[in-house]
Amino acid sequence: MSWAARRATTRVENLAYCLLGLFDVNMPLLYGEGAKAFVRLQQEIIRTTNDHTVFCWSRNGSVPVGWSSMLAPLPAAYADAGDYVPVDAWDAPMPYSMTNLGLSIYLPVVYTLTQMFVVLDAGLLRGDPDMRACIALQRTNQRRSGSNIFDRSRFFDSPTILCKEATDTRERYSLFIRCSLSSELLGRLSPQSGNPHPYGSPIYKHGVLLFVDRTASRLLSTSKRDAPLGSVGYDIETHPVGIFDETTALLRLPAFEGSSALLTSGLLRICFKSPQETDFYLFFAVVATMGGREVWRCGAHSAADFAFVSRIVQENTDAGGEIVSEDELIHSYLRNEAWQNRTKQLTASTEDESLFVSLGGTMDLRPGTDVRAALLSGKSESPYSVPICATDLSGIVDETEDSDYVASEDEEVEDWDSSNEEGDGESDAVATQDSKGAHSWDFNSSLENSQALSSVS
Repeated sequence: MSWAARRATTRVENLAYCLLGLFDVNMPLLYGEGAKAFVRLQQEIIRTTNDHTVFCWSRNGSVPVGWSSMLAPLPAAYADAGDYVPVDAWDAPMPYSMTNLGLSIYLPVVYTLTQMFVVLDAGLLRGDPDMRACIALQRTNQRRSGSNIFDRSRFFDSPTILCKEATDTRERYSLFIRCSLSSELLGRLSPQSGNPHPYGSPIYKHGVLLFVDRTASRLLSTSKRDAPLGSVGYDIETHPVGIFDETTALLRLPAFEGSSALLTSGLLRICFKSPQETDFYLFFAVVATMGGREVWRCGAHSAADFAFVSRIVQENTDAGGEIVSEDELIHSYLRNEAWQNRTKQLTASTEDESLFVSLGGTMDLRPGTDVRAALLSGKSESPYSVPICATDLSGIVDETEDSDYVASEDEEVEDWDSSNEEGDGESDAVATQDSKGAHSWDFNSSLENSQALSSVS
């Protein structure tokens, strides 16, 4: 297919018909059907082989933005698929077929906070033999967590490569992945390639893709039998607002702003709909040093950990002070904590150990971005290595020691702009404890430091 991606024919149908002999399949030649010919070719290939690399195409200029079928629209979508090869299934191979609901297939599932990936029996020719190609899916109806009918996600350009620790799961389901053909979309198809990034260039550099282990039972709701779990029992809020994309489960950290903004971070709040459930806070940050290092930090907290913030906000409001949201103050507090420490922290948990978070290595999702895989789990001994930097979700090994990330005294002076020196000196007063152990809050200091450490939101 990757060879055929670079071929040109006078008729669109011939892009498919010239491959019949190569794949040893037969189908009627129907000139006038246009791009449907290539879709029919893939359906015939599926009927005669169990090679999952037929699903390893990528979204480039030949793929319409709204295309959500499991099948590729044209050979050009396979231009970068030459390195994918079939690998032996860990369990006995299972048959799959085309039905009136779409592709009926039995596959392992890896959950994210809002969506999921399916694990294919495919990997990279020159990669680790334990690495697997995974396809992102999204439910056709987000309100029906018990449904096993999915669309291929339109928001991931190519298959995602995950390591054995991430994909060696016994969570397998019979799924239907829709392969319906839109006449409107098929009419726009052209054999010529265009913009390789139809969604435009990324407007962020750092991000976190949030995976969820099924041991985090509060994050994966129980669905009906023989259907994948879903996430419908909570809402998600962030500070800054709008940095979490529910279609991809990607938390996009704001870009660094100017020479004095050496910290970028994002706060995600999981708001449970049940009043008996305590909300979770997830915090991710990147601290940049003048030496060119980027130090990643993560944190997990329950709403009970910040009860003092609610009390202080209420006291400030009663006193006629400036109205500030709780999430903004919590984010400011965690940002100051990250700035003061400036050492990497790749694992964290809530105080009651009801939620664990592990931060992994870089995932190859979009050029020019540094997206890390993070795992949310209900136990410290997760299916992934702990700490996650030893063998992470993306298969990239991080052997850097914690001491390598500690800024020297010279760097600490150089990293901080002199105009912010006064704000930095006051940062210790943002959240302190009095002699009785109660938290106190300096609102002026909090707001000044929040502005000094702020990034584009």
